[in-house]
Amino acid sequence: MKFMIMIIIQVGMKINLVSVILFQLMIYLIGMIFQIKELEELWMKIYYYFGVDKFNNLMILLSVWLIYLMILVSSEIFKLKKFYNIFLTLMIFMLMILIFTFFSMNLLLFYIFYEMSMIPVFILLIGWGNQPERMRAGLYMLFYTLVMSLPFFMILLIINMNEFNLMMNILILKNSLIIKGVLNYLMLMMIFLVKIPMFLIHLWLPKAHVEAPISGSMVLAGVMLKLGSYGILRIMFFMEKEMKFFGVLMIMLSLIGSIIMGMICLNQIDMKILVAYSSVVHMSLLIISLILMMNWGIQGSYMMMVSHGLCSSGLFILVNMKYERMKSRNILMTKGSMSFLMKMTLWWFLMCASNMSAPPSLNLFSEIMMFMSLIMWSKSIVIFLMIYMFMSTLYNLILFLYSQHGMMNMNKMSLFLNLKINEFLLMKMHWLPLNLMIFLMNYLIY
Repeated sequence: MKFMIMIIIQVGMKINLVSVILFQLMIYLIGMIFQIKELEELWMKIYYYFGVDKFNNLMILLSVWLIYLMILVSSEIFKLKKFYNIFLTLMIFMLMILIFTFFSMNLLLFYIFYEMSMIPVFILLIGWGNQPERMRAGLYMLFYTLVMSLPFFMILLIINMNEFNLMMNILILKNSLIIKGVLNYLMLMMIFLVKIPMFLIHLWLPKAHVEAPISGSMVLAGVMLKLGSYGILRIMFFMEKEMKFFGVLMIMLSLIGSIIMGMICLNQIDMKILVAYSSVVHMSLLIISLILMMNWGIQGSYMMMVSHGLCSSGLFILVNMKYERMKSRNILMTKGSMSFLMKMTLWWFLMCASNMSAPPSLNLFSEIMMFMSLIMWSKSIVIFLMIYMFMSTLYNLILFLYSQHGMMNMNKMSLFLNLKINEFLLMKMHWLPLNLMIFLMNYLIY
């Protein structure tokens, strides 16, 4: 509870430049204290309904880390005074909701905070988005998630009537047939598959990314997508038989969907949409590994949650940095920046290499573990994995080569603006954890 008190105290602070810096330092301090405390013990440190274990430890740290970087990347909001006091308060409440969501060990509390997490993102999208279609994108996002949340709530009522309990750890120990049938299984899973998102129910994601500000894209790609995979990671242990019986259809759909999404990425000219669709490609592999319920696949999926949160967030920041200078996200209109911004080109190369799972990125080790679990399940799936790896490498190469090489548009004189110190700091704070976490493999693998 000490972490919540440290965050709530900041709501009453007088909002100015000094308090913004203090708030950033406070968030960083919360992350450091939390990590030191978690090295001592890993369970039930707050209350009976809230706790910390091996599954939500890194997710909480990722949330704290990305909220800190979201405030750092939104320096223009504070310089231009675009309702910066409301923005900072929104960041505080978003961090509180995310931490409570990952702390929740009761299914009802998890459901409440899970749905509450969309409210700050919706306000961020319609309040600080610069595009005219932002209201429609926000409604897309809300209706996709809310329509699928009501069936989950109905299943919670059924579980409570049958088991008289909604605690996750107790339901795992019982391991009883709480739900039966394809319809009930889909009602329980769709709320998470929409948030991930799964192929065919992903249409809200590219539109939300295009209309959202850079901080909104960061929290969507970095944390919100992980809420869905974290939810599956929690509930799959007390519906093991159903997962193995009904999951084959979702495995085949996600495999085919990842290849189709890779082809769509090859056809995109908007860099932000390309990065958003690449998230759907990675999340398709993550869904398959979770549904198989093999030890290697679960651990690889958990590492993919952390690595994709950092890598995708960094790519969105790079796209925003280029958009601020070139006033366009068209991959064909922003060529030639390698001639004048070689430092930015270096970060583009490093982040695209990490996104295509090049060593020593954590993406590589997570995909190796997920590939091994898939091959153990079926050797014939190797063909699909080869196509997946080829597509993933190809669209990342196209993103890097088309955006950095070629003839520069000389009308874009703002290209000559060099990188700022906070932009260097942002990229380092994304790339270094992503590539240095390989030295903590014994901590990540449980």
